[in-house]
Amino acid sequence: MPTLALHSGYYCSRILSETVVSPRGVPIKSVFCSNIYKEDVTINKFLKKLFDDTMPLFNRLQLNNEEFVLLRAIINSQFALGDLSRHGRELLLTEAEKYSDILMKILQNHYGPLAGAKRYAELLHLIEFCFNRGNDHCLFFNYIAYVTDRGYFHNSMPEAFVNLCLGCKT
Repeated sequence: MPTLALHSGYYCSRILSETVVSPRGVPIKSVFCSNIYKEDVTINKFLKKLFDDTMPLFNRLQLNNEEFVLLRAIINSQFALGDLSRHGRELLLTEAEKYSDILMKILQNHYGPLAGAKRYAELLHLIEFCFNRGNDHCLFFNYIAYVTDRGYFHNSMPEAFVNLCLGCKT
C-alpha cells in the first residue's frame, strides 16, 4: 500500500492536481459520491485524508524521475512481511541501504552537501508518509469491507487482492 500512495502522489503532483485523480483526470473520491457515502462522517474523513491531504506534500516536493524511482526501490526493499527469513530480511536491508546511499549521493551532487542532505531528510519523511498513507488506505478498505459494504467487498474481487487491501501490513 505505500507504493500506491507514492505512485498516486507522484503522478498527481506531475499534473499539479490538488487531489488524487485517475489517469483520465477524474478525482478518485468521486467514486464515493452516492448518498450512502456522503452521510458517513468516517468515510468523508478518510476521503479527505487519503485524496486531498496527500497532495500538498507531493506538490511541494515535486519529485523528479530519479528520486521517484529510488524512493520506490527503497519502499519495495522494506520487509513489511513478518514471515521473511532472517537472510531475506538482511538482503532487503542491504538493498534499502544501497538505494538510500545512491539517493543521498545524487541529491548532494545536484543540490550541494547541505541542501542535498536537507532534501534527503524531506524524502525520508515522504517515505514515512507513504507508509502511513498505505496503512490509512488499508483502514479505509477495512471500514468499507466490514462496516459500509458488508459482503460486497469480498465478493467483488479476487481473494489475494482482498487480503492485500485488508492486511494492514504496510
